[in-house]
Amino acid sequence: MVEIETIPSTRKLRQSHHIKRKPASNLYWAVRVAEASSLTLTHSATLNFSLTACPSRNVSAAFQKLRTNYFGKWARRPAKKSGAHPFVPTYVWVIEAAGDQVAVHWLVYLPTDRVADFHVRLPTWFTAIAGKLEHGATHVVKAPTPRGAAAYMLKGTDPIYARFYSYGHTPQGLVHGKRSGFSLNLGPSVKRALGLKPRMRYSEQQARNIARQADHHAL
Repeated sequence: MVEIETIPSTRKLRQSHHIKRKPASNLYWAVRVAEASSLTLTHSATLNFSLTACPSRNVSAAFQKLRTNYFGKWARRPAKKSGAHPFVPTYVWVIEAAGDQVAVHWLVYLPTDRVADFHVRLPTWFTAIAGKLEHGATHVVKAPTPRGAAAYMLKGTDPIYARFYSYGHTPQGLVHGKRSGFSLNLGPSVKRALGLKPRMRYSEQQARNIARQADHHAL
């Protein structure tokens, strides 16, 4: 039996109803940093925690454990007999909790020689951190348009800013803990080193309009 790590009820976890502006911007750019680094994100994985024994308040911590203890080690240390090459773990992710379903959407870079093994191992890793899986708990597909996939993932962005990073805002429910993230090799420092810049910056009028909307939203 898998023992699921629980978080004491006395521990306070951050709660959010949407992705804030800075995390949204970082994720938006992370996909472009991956492209500029020749690590274009190749696959989209969905982990439906509602089809596991993991409580919703533990999802963010559990997925962090999967990335660190399982995926990260697997990426860096392939089995010698496999003949596969190590690679730097590269990805972006978001957690959604809409429609009574709590799920992680994970856009990840996979070298061609590691794809089949990832498909095999992902359910095992998921079971290790979330308990017994029901049918359909994991789903992995190719991501032919990573920017489009990321825009879809960012639909839960604060409605004031969603139009800058996604197709528009769609409520994605209450999430406990960290709601989105990216691998370290896709962060702002790498973006700066690559010299990536937005094609268009907010005008002063746009900035004022956004500020007014934010103030109104806070009332």
